Amino acid sequence: MHGQLKRCRELSRRRCLPATSAYSARAKVVAVGSVFGGVKVAKMKRIVCAAFLASVFTSSAFADDWTGFYLGIQGGYGWTGTASTGILDPFNALGPGAGAGTPGTFLFDPDASGGMVGGHIGYNWQASSNLVLGGEVDWSWSDINGSAGVSPIPYPTDVRPGSSVAADLDINSLGSARARLAYAMPSQLVYVTGGVAWANYDASSNIVCPQVNGGCGTGVHSPGSVSDTRVGWVIGAGTDIRLGASGWLLGVEYLYYRFDGSDQSNTQVLELATGTPNSFGSCPSDTSPCVGHFNGDFDVNTVKGRLSYQF
Repeated sequence: MHGQLKRCRELSRRRCLPATSAYSARAKVVAVGSVFGGVKVAKMKRIVCAAFLASVFTSSAFADDWTGFYLGIQGGYGWTGTASTGILDPFNALGPGAGAGTPGTFLFDPDASGGMVGGHIGYNWQASSNLVLGGEVDWSWSDINGSAGVSPIPYPTDVRPGSSVAADLDINSLGSARARLAYAMPSQLVYVTGGVAWANYDASSNIVCPQVNGGCGTGVHSPGSVSDTRVGWVIGAGTDIRLGASGWLLGVEYLYYRFDGSDQSNTQVLELATGTPNSFGSCPSDTSPCVGHFNGDFDVNTVKGRLSYQF
C-alpha cells in the first residue's frame, strides 16, 4: 500500500493520475484528512491561547476594578487668589472736616493662606476598561486667613496721622459635591472633577481715627464683621494610586474654588475710649449705623494629599 501511495504521488507530479484506482481514492482521503487534521490542531491552539489570554485579562480587570464606594481623609494647604474685603464709608463718617471730601471705600486683598484637614466619601463606576465615572462629597476644616490695611488713611484732602483701616479674612471651612471623570491605568486613576462648592468665612474690618491734634474729636473707630456661608463652584484634577492588592488608595488633588457675591453689615461710629456711639462726620445721628463692613468675590486654591479605602 505504501508503494502504491508513493506511486500515486509520482503520477500526480507527472499529471498522469489513473482514471480509477481504489488506492488512489484512499490516498486522497488520507491526504485530505491530514490537511484537515492540521487545521484542527491549529484551531485548537488558537482557542487555547484565546482562553488563556481571556483568563489573564479577566483576572487583571478584577484586580484593577474601580467600581465601588470609598472614603478617606485629606490634608493640605490653601490660599486665596483674589479677595475683596474692607470698609465702605458712604457717609464719610471718618472723613476730613465733618463730612467734607470724598466718601471712603477701602477694600483690600488679605492674601489669606493656611492649612486644612478633612474627609471625603465617594463612588466610582467603571464604565469600560479605561473609563471610570464617579461622584464625591468632601469637607475640610481650614485655617486659611490673612489681613491687609493702610495707615494713615489716604483721604484725598486730609491725611490724619494715626488713622488706619484694616481688614481680615478667615475661611473656616470648605466643602464640595463633585462629579469625576477618570482614565484608568493599571493600579492608577487620573481624573478631572467639578461641581458645587461652599465656604464658611468671617470677614472683619475696622476704621480708626485717634485723637491727634484735635482731629476726630476724642478719637473714634467703627469695628464690624461679616460672617456667612457662600455657595460657588469648583473645578480641579487629581490622581489615585492603588497600594498593592489592598483597597487602600493614595492620591493628590488640586482644586480651584470660586465664590461670587457680596455681604455687608453696617455699624455705628464709636468712641475709642468708651465705646459709646458718636455722631461723627456725616453720620445722620449717633445711633445710626453708617459704616459698612464688606466682603466681595473671592477664590481659593488648594493642594491636598489623600488617603482612601475602597470597599
